[in-house]
Amino acid sequence: MTGKTRKETKRKACRRPYVDVFETDRNVVLQFELPGIASDEIEVGVEGDSLRVETTAMIDGGGRGEVLLREFVPANFYREFVLSRDLDRENIHASWSNGVLTLKVPKAAEAQPHKIEIRTPE
Repeated sequence: MTGKTRKETKRKACRRPYVDVFETDRNVVLQFELPGIASDEIEVGVEGDSLRVETTAMIDGGGRGEVLLREFVPANFYREFVLSRDLDRENIHASWSNGVLTLKVPKAAEAQPHKIEIRTPE
């Protein structure tokens, strides 16, 4: 799996969220830090070999009054990764907790570790 920047440069006012990528015996796991984003503002998709995560941030003042200073600027987030052929694109699991999006991309059965039985002649 590799990070990709080709489409990122085409998007205006997009930020690259922080992402941790790690591997277990059965999955590749991606964790995206998306503060201030609601889960319904996140779109995750797979097209061909590309895994895409993007958001449309919509910050609402919540009726708090006139804005005197704004340092928290709403921005869209976008990341795209190329999936290797040994990953199962059909069974990606997404979860959301405390501003962190976690994607578990299972390894294809052929790519998972397994034991090989040693046979002896009878």
